[in-house]
Amino acid sequence: MSDLPSNKETKNPNFFKTIGQIFKSSLFELKSTVALTTTGIMGALSAVLSFFVIVIGDFIKIGFAFIPIGITSMLYGPVSGGIIGALSDILGYIIKPTGAYFPGFTLNGIVKGIIYGLFLYKKPLKLWRIIVSHALVTVICELGLSTLWLCAIYGASFKAIFGLRVIKCLIAFPVEVIMLYFLATLTKKLPIKANKSIEQ
Repeated sequence: MSDLPSNKETKNPNFFKTIGQIFKSSLFELKSTVALTTTGIMGALSAVLSFFVIVIGDFIKIGFAFIPIGITSMLYGPVSGGIIGALSDILGYIIKPTGAYFPGFTLNGIVKGIIYGLFLYKKPLKLWRIIVSHALVTVICELGLSTLWLCAIYGASFKAIFGLRVIKCLIAFPVEVIMLYFLATLTKKLPIKANKSIEQ
């Protein structure tokens, strides 16, 4: 019960920051050499992790590249999150190209970073935040956009691919949430300082 949003938290006018404020603060983070370096390193790590996937059939892949994206978005906000999401896809393609480059998957990475950043950046780390943000990433990026991109690439029907990906997401979702929450909790304990342009 302690992981659910409390009345005090939801009524606090500083809890729901405007999107503009969040993006402004996140952009300000990039003035820090540490933030820039961390974003670059995590982007490379995400690209490497994209090669370690569990493949089930032609359309189902369970990967780990989302973890550095979520962690970086939590630390430095949606701007850095979007950058690392794009870097992950582009670097992954450069290192190990598979077929023609498709920009739709780069857009997926950007959207993932933005979603994680909006929910996790300079917010108290709660399990419900991880669940909600990852659920949005799953629905918008994995079930929505990725299914559209796969239909465009392979010429398969949306309904056929969507059904398979729903099964994949139902299997992967609890495992991914646990991994992200565990690693985010460990990261919070590290002596990493963020800018204080938005107060807790």
